[in-house]
Formats: sequence, C-alpha cells, structure tokens
Amino acid sequence: MKTNSKDPIEKLLLDTFDEYKIPEYQNSWTKIKTKVAKQQFFKFNPLQFNVFYGVAVAGIMAAATLYFVLSETNTAIAKEKSIISDQRIDNTLVADSLLIDTSNSVLHK
Repeated sequence: MKTNSKDPIEKLLLDTFDEYKIPEYQNSWTKIKTKVAKQQFFKFNPLQFNVFYGVAVAGIMAAATLYFVLSETNTAIAKEKSIISDQRIDNTLVADSLLIDTSNSVLHK
C-alpha cells in the first residue's frame, strides 16, 4: 500500500505498517460463539430453547411428581381407613374403630 504522500510522517507510518496483520488467537471465534450462545440462552425467544422453557419443564415435572406421589399417598390412606380391612390380628378383625374378636364373639371399643 504505497501512496504518493507529501507528508513524510504519513509516508513513514504507511511504509512501516503496510504489511502488519493482527494475529488471530486460537479459539477466538469459539469463545465468541460460546459467549453469544450463553447470552441468548438467558433471553426469551419463543423459537429457541432458553432458560424460561427449562424452568417451565422443571416446574411441570415437579408438579406431576407431586401429583402422583400425593395421589398414591391418598390412595394408601383411603385403603387404611376403609371400613373393613383385610388384616387379622390374633383372630381379631379390624373394622374402623371397633375391634371384633372372632374367637369369643365379644365387641371391644
């Protein structure tokens, strides 16, 4: 890049930096892409997976887990509180709050 400049300082600078190139650092584009991807992940965009969709999926999974765990617990409690259970303790049939002794036919409260 040689020009016909009358200014000697400008000519000196042009001649000195004529073939200068900025060195390209290794993985510089990879680092830039990673940084941009992280920034985009934390911004809402309905067309891309981002932190908002991740939170929504985690919330739905937590709600579904709680629903199924609580429904199983409620079912177990309902079976436990049934009028007549299938448990016999020493010839005693358990019915709600009454104990019926089947060996002597005596009611106990």
